[in-house]
Amino acid sequence: EESLRTASRWSALIGDKTREESTLKTANFLAQDPNSTTVQVGAWYTVWVGAPDIETRNMAQQNIERLGGRLEITEDGRAIAYPPQENPG
Repeated sequence: EESLRTASRWSALIGDKTREESTLKTANFLAQDPNSTTVQVGAWYTVWVGAPDIETRNMAQQNIERLGGRLEITEDGRAIAYPPQENPG
């Protein structure tokens, strides 16, 4: 959680408002539910997006799937990560 808050502050310093808000929102969410599968899938998605090679992308995708999520590549080449569905009750 603290590393996300640090990332948010660094993003603010370089003027990246979107990343600043996103990391702060994730930090706040994580503070409420530190074992959140949604946050974990999001973190692996971030790894996938920034991966320097196919092996790293494969590892990130495997971890997303291990958590019950899925990674979809759209027709226009965008990647979307979906966390597992929550089953209430």
